[in-house]
Amino acid sequence: MRVNYVLIAALLLSFGCSSGDAFDAFWNKARGCGLITSGRIAHFNPEPGEECWARCINGRATCADMANLFCGTGSSMVEDACWTECEPMFTCGDGTSLESGYICDGSADCADGSDELNCGALLFTCANGDHVESWGRCDAYEDCADGSDEVGCSYFMCSDGSALGQDYVCDFEADCPDGEDEIGCATLTCPAGI
Repeated sequence: MRVNYVLIAALLLSFGCSSGDAFDAFWNKARGCGLITSGRIAHFNPEPGEECWARCINGRATCADMANLFCGTGSSMVEDACWTECEPMFTCGDGTSLESGYICDGSADCADGSDELNCGALLFTCANGDHVESWGRCDAYEDCADGSDEVGCSYFMCSDGSALGQDYVCDFEADCPDGEDEIGCATLTCPAGI
């Protein structure tokens, strides 16, 4: 069985078990297609455009498309169409264009810095004044040079003493040496031949 763990991680980082009808419908569709079992799925906060992507996939993808998305190459006409629909280009103040993934990533990619304006909750302000993407908060990795993005966080503790951010629990991949972070979680079932 071939499992597309890179894509599964991207899907979970995008909209793991976020609240909202589009995300619930996405995971329910995967369950209805027989691709994942019942059980817990990691919880993540979605980034802008990802609710649109989940809604688009729900509306367009067949079970065969979903199987390819989870277990195959991860690339399909449906997926490509949804990314095009949901990931518009950003226009900088000087008229140049950027892919939307560069907006509010903590690094000015437009010459005028307009891609980093009005980012609000998308960025975390470190104690030293630096900014990092908010999805990295409480992931057990210090993204801020001063480590302030990990202050006050709760972690999943593996039996070997290593710590995992909660988003690594029930993410379809064992991160603890003995796999205890996947106990009681949904599991992925890929059809034969994919």
